[in-house]
Amino acid sequence: MAGSRKKASGPATIEEARGVLSLRLPALIAAAMAGYEALAKDPPPADAKEAAQYHAACRAALGHLDLLAKLARWVDGSDRMSGPGGPADEDPSSLIARARAALGEGEDPEA
Repeated sequence: MAGSRKKASGPATIEEARGVLSLRLPALIAAAMAGYEALAKDPPPADAKEAAQYHAACRAALGHLDLLAKLARWVDGSDRMSGPGGPADEDPSSLIARARAALGEGEDPEA
């Protein structure tokens, strides 16, 4: 019955959405990083078609991590930084290292 679908409940305001995301993002980032690491631990297949699929999967996983990092910056308000030294200028490996440090999985490179 198409007319009897219930609307999904969720945050009513942007601030509520930020609060929900601030609670969920650490686990989501950790899961995405673990998935990428599991995928990338093996060398790419020798077959050209399989290698292309492998690289596409790796790119998709990195894109997912990038999106989660952008959401994290939005949640904490640091997405408002611009210009030299802002998030757009940050080296992705540094961003991942800082994410790991925040999750307690490594040393903070800025410490």
